[in-house]
Amino acid sequence: MKLVNTLGLEPSAKAWGFESLTGQLINHLMKTKKPRHFEIYIPIYHLTIYVRLGGTTQQAYNYASKKLDYSPPLQDDGSDASGKFLAVPGKNDLCLWFKELKPSISCVVHEIFHAVCYIYQVRGIWPLTESNEEAFAYLLGDITRKFLLKVKSLPEIQL
Repeated sequence: MKLVNTLGLEPSAKAWGFESLTGQLINHLMKTKKPRHFEIYIPIYHLTIYVRLGGTTQQAYNYASKKLDYSPPLQDDGSDASGKFLAVPGKNDLCLWFKELKPSISCVVHEIFHAVCYIYQVRGIWPLTESNEEAFAYLLGDITRKFLLKVKSLPEIQL
């Protein structure tokens, strides 16, 4: 006979130990939180940044493959990252993925910086130098502002 509680969670070998049930409950709640998606449009470069909050790394790669119309699907590189910048050479749009529904601001800015570098690299505005740093800083600020406004509009997610 299998013992389960009302959420369908099985007790661990510690037999109803508080820590094991709490851990299972947290895992259950994390699995039931659906990833969130939104888009950030950058009109000056006619590109869309597709953003996914939550889910697994492979789900992020599948999402990016679909949004960027890339086949075969991109494959998870096996890293344990908090966020990813995903782009396909030759495609104008790109994707950002964050493991957490509420990513840290440092993780958000980190991934947006990768996106800004890619955007300018494919347009021949590379490397980052003193003469072009203002353009990099402006785009970094603009994308970050748009990201925060989009997240703020999601009622269940507040950074």
